[in-house]
Amino acid sequence: EFSMFFPSPSSWTHSTSPQRRRPFIVRCFVLAIIALILLYLVLFVEVSEFDILHLHVRKLFQSEAVTNESPIILEDDNVAHYVQYKDEDSNAKFIAMWHYIHESEFDKLSPALQTRKLHELFRYNYADALVDGMRKKETKTPTDYELAVMLTDLYNSWHQSEVNFIQIGACDGNWEQSNDPIQKLVLTKPNWHGVMMEPVPYLFETLTKNIAKHVVEYEHRIVPINAAMSDQDGTQLFYIVNEHFAEELPNESHALKHQIGSFNKEHIVKHISIKKERGQLKHDLDHYITGIDVQSMTPNTVLEAFKNSGKAARDGTIDVLSIDAEGYDYMVLRQFLQNTSIRPLLIMYENLHLSSEDKQLAEQSLKQHGYLAFGMGWNTLGVRVANV
Repeated sequence: EFSMFFPSPSSWTHSTSPQRRRPFIVRCFVLAIIALILLYLVLFVEVSEFDILHLHVRKLFQSEAVTNESPIILEDDNVAHYVQYKDEDSNAKFIAMWHYIHESEFDKLSPALQTRKLHELFRYNYADALVDGMRKKETKTPTDYELAVMLTDLYNSWHQSEVNFIQIGACDGNWEQSNDPIQKLVLTKPNWHGVMMEPVPYLFETLTKNIAKHVVEYEHRIVPINAAMSDQDGTQLFYIVNEHFAEELPNESHALKHQIGSFNKEHIVKHISIKKERGQLKHDLDHYITGIDVQSMTPNTVLEAFKNSGKAARDGTIDVLSIDAEGYDYMVLRQFLQNTSIRPLLIMYENLHLSSEDKQLAEQSLKQHGYLAFGMGWNTLGVRVANV
């Protein structure tokens, strides 16, 4: 019987019949199949949560961390979320922290480490979505709203965690005429907590009324702020389209009548000058533009106000930032990116009114700070995939 499968060497050289060669071919084929099965088990199969490949990688990481002579001290704060690991000691700390975060029970982590875990889990889900799209040969990437929904569902699945957001340029909260994904989610998802900023007093007054009327449990999760985002705290001159424009053009779009405001007067002129050229306005353009003093706040000041309100989730780290600053978007974006402690996981901003130079600079800034950037019509979406 043994010779049927392993014939003597003499049979290899002296026999040339097909009947003698066939068992050797069969044996090669069987060995190849066994090798493929073993490779598949190692790479893809988990049995009772026993993952051969990940277990091997984990042993490598653990051996690297354990071989350090001094014990590894894990910083239980948000600094670890943003630090850059450049040497062996830092790398060992990163590996130890990674295992601590992902192997500990969620409710036993500090608020800062809960945020870090949620951010990393979202990155894994986002990467999976991109890979799945590539497999299906889909060229369309998820929209800002789809990603925000993905984020919401993920957070809900982990102890019903909340999403922290800042919306810059919330206008009057006219939910029916708005295509803003943030406002849709604030209305429909009770786990969204955040700041809604609007600098124009009469619009802010309407915004607060609409929040109270339409947003469930708003008093526990929404912080309306009557201010503009800026690089300095204080007051600044802000230009708006005044009531004379709406009086002469009552049927004009809600956006043009109420949503156009900027620190740059020329931005307002650019928007309404076409109406003058068409003979739809009776007076000079200055008649329809008013400069008002508004409160201005830096990102740090806004974030501090949010945390002190008692409405921020976990450590108050911002998950989603939405910017609609009428041509000032890049300036606002840059202020958030320059501060390592407040770089959000998702950033959405309007690119429609940016110059070609500012559009390019904005996307370059996102990429330099660890974001993937996608243009989506009038808007740009940034997804933070690396802490750099």
